Amino acid sequence: MVFWHTPIGLGASNLRPERGPVGGPRRQSGPVQRLSRGGADLELLAPKNCALPLAIFFLGCVDVACLIGAATAKMSIFFVQATPAALAIGAVLMARDRT
Repeated sequence: MVFWHTPIGLGASNLRPERGPVGGPRRQSGPVQRLSRGGADLELLAPKNCALPLAIFFLGCVDVACLIGAATAKMSIFFVQATPAALAIGAVLMARDRT
């Protein structure tokens, strides 16, 4: 979300600078951003035995939401949001095995 106002974000979403802050994919990605942020906050506050399932659940929710967005709105959502969420799930699972 940090990059929406930059040439990188505008290029990834095919937006013109005047539409970047309020229109296009940013409106649809708002719920996904709030879901991932809320999940991260909850996971940090949860007891240790609940943290891993919460992390996987919320990252999975983000991934599913992005896959639906990629299928219905724009394929680049898959590469910009769903792929990092899937990689984060893999990183969480790999970190679980080391602790």
